[in-house]
Amino acid sequence: MDAKRKPRKKSAKNNQNLPWSKYKVTKEISIRWRDLDSYNHVTNSVYFNYFEEARVHLFNQLELFREALLNRESDYGSTLVKTSIDYKKQALLGDPLIVGVRISEIKKIFIETEYKVYNKDTKDLIAKGFATNVLIDRKKFKIVSVPKEIVEQLLKYS
Repeated sequence: MDAKRKPRKKSAKNNQNLPWSKYKVTKEISIRWRDLDSYNHVTNSVYFNYFEEARVHLFNQLELFREALLNRESDYGSTLVKTSIDYKKQALLGDPLIVGVRISEIKKIFIETEYKVYNKDTKDLIAKGFATNVLIDRKKFKIVSVPKEIVEQLLKYS
């Protein structure tokens, strides 16, 4: 076999140069046929679904958060109150995507997350966005402060 054609092993050093390597949590996304619009590229609104998949993946990493918020029997729930997106490039069926997600800010009642969607092959930035969640007391149906123990866990993913 020609030396130029031998597959290269990926080193840890090369992985540090990947644009999504600054994120502690990433989620690989497979573009589905239903994600496409009439021009055969990912419909703008679908990126919000990709953000949600990444956010739930991040929240599932946190035991306290998972127990306190994702359990329907718990006293608290999490609700998305604001989201935004900036589109940079189109994504097409078959493009491998990676969504990087991190906690960008925690305020008294807000948990803010940042997202960047990359094409895994080209490493191009496809879209970036932000979302804001609040915690809801399920019994009173009112917004509550983020408990200290949840803040401590979330800060590990900032």
